Amino acid sequence: MNEVQRYLIEEFVEEYRERRMGRRELLRRAALIMGGAAAAAAALREAERALAAQPASRTRAGVWPTSLADIASPERAAGTMPPAERTDAVVVAPDDPAIRAEMVTFPGEVGDVRGYLARPAMDGTFPGVVVIHENRGLIEPNMDIARRFAKAGYVALAPDLLSRVGGTEQFADDLAQATGAIGRLGPDAPAADGNAAAAYLGTLPFVSGAVGAVGYCFGGGVVWRMGVRNPDLAAIVPYYGPPPPLDEVPNLRAAALGIYAELDSRINGASEALWEALRAEDKTFEIWIAPGANHAFFNNTGANYAPEVAAEAWLRTLGWFDQYLGGRPLTEGQPGTEGGGAQPPQG
Repeated sequence: MNEVQRYLIEEFVEEYRERRMGRRELLRRAALIMGGAAAAAAALREAERALAAQPASRTRAGVWPTSLADIASPERAAGTMPPAERTDAVVVAPDDPAIRAEMVTFPGEVGDVRGYLARPAMDGTFPGVVVIHENRGLIEPNMDIARRFAKAGYVALAPDLLSRVGGTEQFADDLAQATGAIGRLGPDAPAADGNAAAAYLGTLPFVSGAVGAVGYCFGGGVVWRMGVRNPDLAAIVPYYGPPPPLDEVPNLRAAALGIYAELDSRINGASEALWEALRAEDKTFEIWIAPGANHAFFNNTGANYAPEVAAEAWLRTLGWFDQYLGGRPLTEGQPGTEGGGAQPPQG
């Protein structure tokens, strides 16, 4: 069982324990992740033992060790704020006149990678942000986040990390199969293709040169690995993702804002050694633990969505990227040229 499979299996065992998933569905998803019933049964036993051994204590909410960036104001984030309640509706529509959005293809580690590119419609150059999806592949909520960044003054690229096995679209009728495919990729391939997305952003004429990355759940773990393996990333914001190999932490060059949830004891417990390693290595980092929130609190389509802390997380993320990537609000009265100005090269 690789590290991604272990992470996913433990996540689904937690959902089962919280009565958000039935036993039959747990067994089905575990079999998809592990490639068969026997391997799934063994993985579930291991996950249940690991979770049972976890201490019951909760990590304290707040900022640790100290705050390094200003939190963006709601005015800075106008038109991009997380919704006030759980919903499947998007925040920024694909046809919003302030942005341009399209699918692109770029070279990855072992072949072409598809991705969703969103950018300001106005002329100019802007910082780049790679948006790494959760464990169901590249779907509309991830694209909406990319559009939010575009409306906030960034060029955002959300790569489909299932591209090397045919892409997320093939699993549209059963996203549990997408999760299974992600598990079988292992931990290194997604990070490599995420960093390929960062390299591609650096080639675009409307990207200013500074590139960062943000990711959620599984994607948060991918972003940590991207950060320790890519010295060209200027800033990263991993949300409640598993830590990278601790022996790679000295390689981190990006300013890192780790966002976690107070009630997410599984991820927090696994991350404490990472936080200490960041401090020991004197890295530029900040950890924010959202009060009263649980894993996946930023996903406005999910059961754990927490609007108030999601809003604060978004403002903290924008503030971090504004400081370390040089982002700025879009100014009025500067529309893009007909057709959106310079077009991205197709890989």
